[in-house]
Amino acid sequence: MAGRLLMLSGDGHMVAIDDGTHSNFATNGAAGEKGFPVMHAAPLDRYARPKGGPYSHGIAGRRILLGLVAIQQFGLAEIRDDGQILEVSLSGRNASGNLLQGMSLGLRCDDRGCRTTDGL
Repeated sequence: MAGRLLMLSGDGHMVAIDDGTHSNFATNGAAGEKGFPVMHAAPLDRYARPKGGPYSHGIAGRRILLGLVAIQQFGLAEIRDDGQILEVSLSGRNASGNLLQGMSLGLRCDDRGCRTTDGL
């Protein structure tokens, strides 16, 4: 994993999570080595515009013809830091706050670096 980097974005107008499987763009990285985790956390009350990818956890939501139906979903990043261990939980949620299927990823960072966990 690329150090302690996490990319959060809302501009993609979708909820999508990648555990780093598809974000190793370094020219000096070993083949198959994971890059940094990515989370797109939108569109809130706007229209879906899924793009990019692939994403290890997929994309929640779909493009609606002419974008006439708001999707109403969002991403949530929860951070716990006790001074020794940093834990981050990423999740995609619907308008009611319920977890979207497959949209969770956990990160655990300590003095040895960061690694992914099972999520929530």
